[in-house]
This record gives sequence, C-alpha cells and structure tokens, in this order.
Amino acid sequence: MNKKETDMTILMMAFDSYNDVWDGFVHCKEKYWSDCRYPMVIVTCEETNVPQGIDKVITTGSGLEWTQRLHKALEQIDSRFVLLMLEDLYIDRKVNSGRIAQCISLMKEHSIGHLRLMPDIKYQRDYEKNDKYGEYTKGHAYRISTHPAIWKKEYLCSLTEKAMDAWNFEYLVSFESNKYPEKCLTCKDKVISFTNTIWRQKWTREGVALCKQEGVTIDFTKRKKHSAWSNLKTDINALIYHIVGADRVTKLIIKQRKKKL
Repeated sequence: MNKKETDMTILMMAFDSYNDVWDGFVHCKEKYWSDCRYPMVIVTCEETNVPQGIDKVITTGSGLEWTQRLHKALEQIDSRFVLLMLEDLYIDRKVNSGRIAQCISLMKEHSIGHLRLMPDIKYQRDYEKNDKYGEYTKGHAYRISTHPAIWKKEYLCSLTEKAMDAWNFEYLVSFESNKYPEKCLTCKDKVISFTNTIWRQKWTREGVALCKQEGVTIDFTKRKKHSAWSNLKTDINALIYHIVGADRVTKLIIKQRKKKL
C-alpha cells in the first residue's frame, strides 16, 4: 500500500440503510481519483462490512443525529483537515490531486474553515488574497454546505456541537458560523465534480444514468428511482428557488424550522 498523506482525511458520512450505494461511491472515487494519497474513512452506525478501498470504518452507534455522529467521528481523526463527502454524491470527473494540494496549502496559510470544491455563483465577493476563490460573507444563506468541501477539523467540530440532521445543519449553522473568525470560500473551478445520485431516498435520473455509464449495478428492489412526475416537480421547485433567491427562501425555511426545534 502506498504511504498515505497525513494532512487530510477523506470522511464519507454514511447511513447503514444506504449501504446499497456505497459500492458505486467507491467505484467512482477509485476511477476518477486513482492517484489519491489521502486515507478514506467511512462513518457508519453499526455496519462494518464495507467495500474495498476504504481504509477505516468508524461506527458511532444508532440513535444519534447526523451532527452528533460527525462530531464523534472527528474526535477519532488526527489530520488537521477533512474532506467531507456524503455517500450519495458520486465523483464523475477526474480529480486533479495537485489542485487539491493547492487548496490545502491555501487553508494552511490563511484563516479558512470551509472550502467548497465546486464553483458556486452565490458567493458574495472574490477572496481578496486569491481571486481563484469566492468568499461567502457572514449573514448569508448556505455559507456552509454538505457538498464536497475541505474543512479545518477544529472548525467543523465547533459547528457540530448541537444535535441536528444534515439539512438543518446547512440551513441553521450557515448563520451560526457568523460568530467564528474563519472564512468560508468556494473554488471557482470544478476541483471535484459530482452527481447527486439519491434524493429523498430514491435514485435520481442523473444517478441512474451515471451508474449505467459506469457499469454499476443498481438494486431497484431495495431502492426505487424517481418517477417522471417527481422529476418535473423537482425542476419546478429549482426554478422557483432560482427566481425568488437563495437567501430569501432559506431565511423563510429557517424561521419555520426554528419554531419546530
């Protein structure tokens, strides 16, 4: 086995009930990031039977919220940075390891807590120290995201102290992050390109297409795919979200969710 880098750990957050999607995740990661030198850890509830290519399994037990499981896993990782990835976001293009190293170097040199690895037009301004990156200023929706991103581990630990699911983590903690000094950035280039393969526990049309392209077998007896009607509703919701604006929609959602918490 090649010697692994120690600066960063790839952390794959997973649920045992999604074990049917793990093989596809590992297949795409191995194919499109074949020269990856960073250790890969999967975080499950109790499952230890995982695909080859994963270096370590961290089990957190059942009955915990997503942030509690993530926080517990982070306490068992020694690296200064983590690349957080969800099990249903499949890498779909070649990853440039040199570009990943550049991102880590930038985070080492400056006070950056969260660096998203896909371009996002919703950032508020160019990062003053390097215009290859955009900066999310404080007080804006989706300042943080569960999409593939490099995190300073200590910063992520601070943001996962409250118990909540992954969706509330994106909605609520984006605004809670205002009290910390670390900056949140996005790359303007596709450092990691991915396909969202699962939505509301079913295979997306894009996920089905990618698996067919890659020769990954899908067990539709365990998980169905979205219908044409469901896909249409998703497209309509995305259009409404785009027209109304991310900040406005998210603040309305946060207002409603805080009433339920």
